[in-house]
Amino acid sequence: MKIGFDNSYLFPAGNKNGLVRNEPDFIWTKDCTVLVRFKPDLKKYYGSIGDNVRKAGCILGKNGKHIGIFYSLGKDGNDIYHFLLFEYWVLNKETGQDEIKTLVFDVTHLKDEEYFDVILKRENNKFSLEYKGEIKSDNVEELADYSYSFLWIGAATRVNSDHNEVFYGDIFKMHIQYGITPQEDIDLFFDNYDEFLYKTKSLTNTENIFTSNFKDITEYKILDQSLNGNHPIKYSKQWLD
Repeated sequence: MKIGFDNSYLFPAGNKNGLVRNEPDFIWTKDCTVLVRFKPDLKKYYGSIGDNVRKAGCILGKNGKHIGIFYSLGKDGNDIYHFLLFEYWVLNKETGQDEIKTLVFDVTHLKDEEYFDVILKRENNKFSLEYKGEIKSDNVEELADYSYSFLWIGAATRVNSDHNEVFYGDIFKMHIQYGITPQEDIDLFFDNYDEFLYKTKSLTNTENIFTSNFKDITEYKILDQSLNGNHPIKYSKQWLD
């Protein structure tokens, strides 16, 4: 599904009528897994970086002192570098101030790949970002407070126009869950999505947050195929006014 300025999504706050079994509020604050396949629209990124030294797009993230998976371009003179990264904020106990932390892959030489398959986990007090079998990881002790943040698909936020960091490109499929996805299911997700969905979707699953191949959509929503009932809604400024 094409994602861009006019086509980004957020997970609704609250749980009207108790229709969502597992709410996404605690994503990244406890053990969890995110699987995603995406492809950035490089022509759009090249056209919009201009004189900026950085142009980033958030594939999945929370607003505030943002946390999420990003595809980013960095400019050094006439050279443009491509990065796949996970950014988050933690409290520095020595200074008493929040500081940004990053797990990053330089994918400049891979920028023309057909798609990017990314695995992000939090297990105990460690974040890990995996791409093409390589893992970048770091410990996390005191994560910044994301209690009142929205979870977005295709943007870091749409509430603050200065920090949208809209992602431009295609997101082909995504799975979010509490706990750690077994490796055999991770392989299944990327290799045979229909079989993965058949195996993992459940009305009683206590871990699923959201699963989609972005094909079951309406004008306003993306269907959560996991059966968790957590359907992201298309962002519209008037809904948040």
